[in-house]
Amino acid sequence: MKDGGLALIRVMDDGEGINRADLPRAFERHATSKLRSDRDLTSVRTMGFRGEALPSIASVSHVLVTTATRQDTVGSQFTLVAGAGSSIVDAPAVPGTRIDVSIYFSINRPERSFSNQPRPNSPISVMSCNSQASPGHRCTSA
Repeated sequence: MKDGGLALIRVMDDGEGINRADLPRAFERHATSKLRSDRDLTSVRTMGFRGEALPSIASVSHVLVTTATRQDTVGSQFTLVAGAGSSIVDAPAVPGTRIDVSIYFSINRPERSFSNQPRPNSPISVMSCNSQASPGHRCTSA
């Protein structure tokens, strides 16, 4: 994170990655993820991405996604600005997914004014807490 998450939020994993063909679909409204019912919330075993929030985040920011599955010889990179996606371009085939969110709330100026104020429940505080609850995972600031 940079500037408490106001300038940049970067989330990375070394999981399964996202197939190139599925990449735009991950940012569609009402996209589903690995959760099929509310009971699945108690059985989540990985720290991989869940797609429910991606369209909402992308609609108010610039998002850069770089991903590759373990089988890919070429990775994929997808950029969205205010929810509108561009074409997918080739990227290094590093297994997993990296999502960079920047210029958060640039589309909605009143929300941007509100979000500029540091708060005790800032993303860094929440991420630090989540990191401590999941041994083997770490959070860093950019």
